[in-house]
Amino acid sequence: MSGEADIPRARNYDSAGADARRRTTAYDWQGLSARLFAVATVLAVWQWIPTSLVPEFAISRPVDTFRSLWNMAWDGTLGLNVVASLKGLAMGLIFGAPLGIAIAVLLRIRGIGWLLEPLVTLCNAIPKVALISFFVLWLGISEKSHLGLVLSFVVFIFCYNMRQAMDEVDPNRLTSFRLFGADQLQLARLLIFPSSIPYLLAAVRVAVPLAFSAQVFAELRIPTTYGLGSLLGTSAQALDGAGAMAVMIVVALFGYLFDVAIGNRLSAYARRIGTVGELR
Repeated sequence: MSGEADIPRARNYDSAGADARRRTTAYDWQGLSARLFAVATVLAVWQWIPTSLVPEFAISRPVDTFRSLWNMAWDGTLGLNVVASLKGLAMGLIFGAPLGIAIAVLLRIRGIGWLLEPLVTLCNAIPKVALISFFVLWLGISEKSHLGLVLSFVVFIFCYNMRQAMDEVDPNRLTSFRLFGADQLQLARLLIFPSSIPYLLAAVRVAVPLAFSAQVFAELRIPTTYGLGSLLGTSAQALDGAGAMAVMIVVALFGYLFDVAIGNRLSAYARRIGTVGELR
């Protein structure tokens, strides 16, 4: 009898699950339709905006912009400049993330933290774009100045996220580890760094699009042979509105893709290891 009674219950669960999936699918399609409508509206306004309001050479038109984008992609110009900007982004993350984490660890040491904390706070308060002139004086007109600007963004993101992670370590677990005789190195390896993973994942999601924008801005202010910023500056100086808009669309798309891809991947990873339910 119990087996027969369980059959309707299982069918109810299957029906509820199917209804939930249908609602989710309908919601996804509605969201996609709304986004496509918004994009189409923006393109229509952009295409037919009167030249009396905005000169055509300043913003071009969608048809001319996408034609310029196709030409740059076809002749390889776009690919070379994208690779150069992504290389600068990677270098900034490779050096900036460990440096920011190291500074956060030093701030936890009693004497060093008392000395460094005001300096870190003051440096973080300085507008980063204002540092570009100093980087030129210190590092010259080269890719080193680009790296300096990207580092000025990345380091503080990882520093403050790592510091917050260490401040929120469970005190009960920390006491338990100490009662079992764990030293500082063991505490860091077995408790603090595993507990900081969600914060570092969130730092990656914030830092990557921001660092990419900083890299493009540095290339725009300090032109080099290749880079999306250099390509944008060249197009603007030539009054090539279509080329400039094409480059800005590429930069915006990369920023959006970074946020979506990294956010989805890191959220799935965090859920899988059980450290956090959602990073959004």
